[in-house]
Amino acid sequence: MSSPRAAYPQFPTPADPGPDGPWQHLHRRSIVTECFGGPDGSMRVVGLLLDDLSLPGSTYAGKHVPAGGNMHTMRVTMDVDSTLIIRSIRVEMQNTPGEPCVQIEGAYQALVGLSVARGFNRAALERIGSFRGCAHVTTLIQQMAPAVIQGVMTMIGDRPMTQGELKSIANTCHIFRPEGQIYQDLEARIAGNS
Repeated sequence: MSSPRAAYPQFPTPADPGPDGPWQHLHRRSIVTECFGGPDGSMRVVGLLLDDLSLPGSTYAGKHVPAGGNMHTMRVTMDVDSTLIIRSIRVEMQNTPGEPCVQIEGAYQALVGLSVARGFNRAALERIGSFRGCAHVTTLIQQMAPAVIQGVMTMIGDRPMTQGELKSIANTCHIFRPEGQIYQDLEARIAGNS
């Protein structure tokens, strides 16, 4: 199935910083996350991070990046099961400031077995934060986790939510806190459908 992304408007280039000064465009970071559902309720989540520079520069490794050039292209493919547990993850650092960056691609295997729901960012940082990983890849992965929750809601669609699905998204945001009215209404609706 193809992605509907072409149907969405593109961001202006460059974005308007406002009328209050002579601002010079320096950098654009783009993060895109797409979710694909499997027949067993699993999900493949693909994230892409791009850093494009508006001015020329050089990296720590002496690599020249021209104006309009790309500094980072990083892709993460994550398979999540129906209980929101990461079952596999692949990091591809397709463009980096230098060759040493790619040495940490394998470090992200430490995330296999984590739930992308409650507490994911904290747990992920404990395993791959700071010098154990790449700040840019870690940022991308942290942005992918909420997209998984949205993917779950999309897979549910118009059918009634199950108790397991509701529990899997409990405490992922204020809407889905168990003591909140919306969560309680969903619980009541699920109990009524049983």
